[in-house]
Amino acid sequence: MAEHEKIRLLHLVQGLRIGGAEVLLTHYLKALGTKSYTHYVYNVWQDGPLRSTIEAMGIVVHNSEPKPSVKNPIRFLVWLIVLLRRLVIFVRQKDIGIIRSDVGFANQLAILLGKITVIPAFPTVHNTRAFNTPRYIWNLKVCLNALVDTLLYPRATKIIAISDEVKEIVRERFRSGEKQVVVVRNGIVFEEDTQDKEGLRDEFRSLDSGVRFIGVGALDYQKAFDVLVQAIYLVVKKGFESLHLLIVGEGAARRELESMIAEYNIAKYVRLLGIRHDVVKLMRMSDVFVMPSRYEGLSIAMIEAMACGLPIIGSDAPGLRDCIEHGTNGLLFPVDDHNELADRMRRLAENEALRVELGKGARNSFEREYDMKKNIKALDSLFQAYGEVKHVE
Repeated sequence: MAEHEKIRLLHLVQGLRIGGAEVLLTHYLKALGTKSYTHYVYNVWQDGPLRSTIEAMGIVVHNSEPKPSVKNPIRFLVWLIVLLRRLVIFVRQKDIGIIRSDVGFANQLAILLGKITVIPAFPTVHNTRAFNTPRYIWNLKVCLNALVDTLLYPRATKIIAISDEVKEIVRERFRSGEKQVVVVRNGIVFEEDTQDKEGLRDEFRSLDSGVRFIGVGALDYQKAFDVLVQAIYLVVKKGFESLHLLIVGEGAARRELESMIAEYNIAKYVRLLGIRHDVVKLMRMSDVFVMPSRYEGLSIAMIEAMACGLPIIGSDAPGLRDCIEHGTNGLLFPVDDHNELADRMRRLAENEALRVELGKGARNSFEREYDMKKNIKALDSLFQAYGEVKHVE
């Protein structure tokens, strides 16, 4: 491809908060690079701190008007029509060649936009819980959303699935052919950081003694940090006190977690750190990564932990059990079982040799499965096959 010829790639996203799919966007941008692509990011829902991260990469982020609640259907419909019109104008003005999207509403919008403008659209499915669960079956909003999915997803150019497990669920849900769903494994562009970490050492000097566990994710039902707090309480209650737990993230369950920590009198062992922009550095100073989720897609935080060489303790939930090889790169425990989680935590807290062995296995898993520089090749080939080369002014 000539130096002045690139594919103009629109990344359609529904939020720029710090979450797995949102953080993954930054790794897509890094891995695809700018040699063959001109990137455009259009956020159709919630603004957030990742906007500044993307803009620091020299990529302009375009934002829609705030999304109104679907509880006011007329106002929502007007907003949607106006947004769709603006997107059609945008892709034509920018001469977009490929539309790539992440998560629910953005995926629906990308497919619809692709059909209107006759531009190849590639929605990415990270989490299939909305596709394969009967929850809220009588909820009108959920039923309408499922109907829209059924109408739109089969009309995508290709559906990108982040794992083989997700691919099979998507194929079954939409009766898609083998070639309609393409697996592009999640991954990260891992940058080795050799900078001095004196600031962190000062902040967490009280953690110098003892084994440091870390969990990362939204404080909500899915991530199940309530199970993790109960587990560390059991470990301490049984007499093992040489450990600390850092939980990075924010969400609606924060007050519940704070109440549990106070009730169990374990504040000296557990810290809720809120949103942090130095998660990988925090992982580097930790000993074990814990992911007690009730369900997952393919966790970026877990991949980051593997890249840092941390052994993983994870629930035996969809999205985790296929990534964590029990006894090789981590330990599994039954979903929602804080007793078994406590057992796994104590095993690793007491056995440094096992931590080292599993940590090496985790790093090997990252290099083999989750290095985005390798994984992106499948997506790059797909875009090169479908994308129309544009001349950059």
